[in-house]
Amino acid sequence: MTGKNLKIRYGAGPTTLRVFEATILEEVGEVDETDGESGGYGERADTGVQECSITFKANWRAADGAPPLAGDVLADVLVAWDGNTVVPVVNKRHLFTYVKILSAERTGQTRGKIEVTYTAKSSGPYKLPGVA
Repeated sequence: MTGKNLKIRYGAGPTTLRVFEATILEEVGEVDETDGESGGYGERADTGVQECSITFKANWRAADGAPPLAGDVLADVLVAWDGNTVVPVVNKRHLFTYVKILSAERTGQTRGKIEVTYTAKSSGPYKLPGVA
């Protein structure tokens, strides 16, 4: 599978961003349970807070609406790795209840395109690829 069909969709509309690059880092907080009964070895059986750090880059064209801003909270965010936003394939998508935009950087060139680079964090429950 290639990223040529990558799409990110959000909101009730829904709105689809013209994404050309995305990174999702799935993170689990560490709970150090090491104690005197650990036999000299570290113990981490429990899982701490789960969240995803998200970075994506999108093109912005004159016909598009205003892009999300830093501080915005996007609802019902679908990252369709295969581009299927109509009937998402469970093992080819991330689905977030909410995503908080932490930063939005815009760059443009006279003879080029306008790009927006977002960094964000998941907020609330989400579904990883393969989880129905």
